[in-house]
Amino acid sequence: MKPELSVIVPIYNEESVIDLFCSELRAELDKLGIQYQVIFINDGSTDKTQSIIEHINWPQLEIYELLSNQGQMRAILEGLIKSKGQLLITLDADLEHPLNYIKDFINKQKETQADVVYGCRIDRSDRFFKRTSAQVYYFLMNKISGFNIRSNAADFRLITEYTKNQLLAIGNQDIIFRIVIPSLKLREAEIFYVAQKRKLGTSKYTLKKMFCLGVKSIVFIIKYYKSK
Repeated sequence: MKPELSVIVPIYNEESVIDLFCSELRAELDKLGIQYQVIFINDGSTDKTQSIIEHINWPQLEIYELLSNQGQMRAILEGLIKSKGQLLITLDADLEHPLNYIKDFINKQKETQADVVYGCRIDRSDRFFKRTSAQVYYFLMNKISGFNIRSNAADFRLITEYTKNQLLAIGNQDIIFRIVIPSLKLREAEIFYVAQKRKLGTSKYTLKKMFCLGVKSIVFIIKYYKSK
């Protein structure tokens, strides 16, 4: 039977938190009372993450491993390709995305019939570096692209199967979802949440990764415009 929901989780070096994450995610999904699919995309982890998730007994869990670190966007893309759900939610494995909001995403989509429901942060408790670099990134991307890219919404979102097919039809392996989705001019809705503090492990957010995301985003926008 086709699942109502697919949950796609890109994972990179989360050995200290992945067991807790699985336990909490499964508890939230089981409470929904629907058919669901969970897809872990191990994005070339170099720690014990793969070994840990391979020993998790969870019938709805599917595990895929990239041979090298391809980045979060590529991991999400691989998850979309593998997904079968009518609705799809992407979220991180570090437990900063509050899992109890999954039901709110689903309810909001059913209420509004939106093609995409953004998870929008309402707190700015990040470190100064992370907060400032994110503000600069979104300011530049809005100016360059001309799209309405929400500065408080990243990859904690719900999309419909229709939206997924629109994204996969673009056929670009370097797709930047937070830029492309607003460009599709779909029916949009949003929910607001307060991000949780990381319980275990360390943040993978670095200046180098932010710089690389900025460069990739600019290149993607240029290529995207040329293809129109």
